[in-house]
Amino acid sequence: MASKEKDSARWDRCTTKNLLEICVKEIQTSGKPGIGFKTRRWKVVVDEFNKRTNKNYNQKQLKNRLDFLRFDWTAWKQLLGKETRLEWNHETGTIVANDTWWEAKIKDNSKYARFRYQGLEFRKELEIIFGETVATSQRSWTPIMGVPSEDSAIKTNSTISEEIAEYGEEETNPDEDTSLW
Repeated sequence: MASKEKDSARWDRCTTKNLLEICVKEIQTSGKPGIGFKTRRWKVVVDEFNKRTNKNYNQKQLKNRLDFLRFDWTAWKQLLGKETRLEWNHETGTIVANDTWWEAKIKDNSKYARFRYQGLEFRKELEIIFGETVATSQRSWTPIMGVPSEDSAIKTNSTISEEIAEYGEEETNPDEDTSLW
């Protein structure tokens, strides 16, 4: 096990994947956290992460990584936001679109450029973790607001995989302390 002194956070693909797997497992075991993990659930995540990776990271370091990943996830969702009839390359996990479309999107928002040749890494895990708690320019909703009505559900004609555009029913426990991602 790592020493008692906090390690400097270094995030590679493997370390990030471990964090996401632990968060997904915690969500699958205990339910969607609403706006963020509660204090005692963070303890489970931190303890399991440190045990699995032999590191000594604290909650703030893990939360900072999740915040960074949420930034990418939000950009991805905004890029897809109102688009219909896009093609999807399942092998590469990327959007198939012509140069004109990409140039217009990147001109609109330069952060979309990172998705032109490679899709969002860990897309499935991020969907589970952030899928219904991310606000985009089109709509905002969190599980704490209750189940979305059919009018507020995502309606899309896109050929992009349905898992990108799913809402689910979630339960929250208002008696627990909250800690934002």
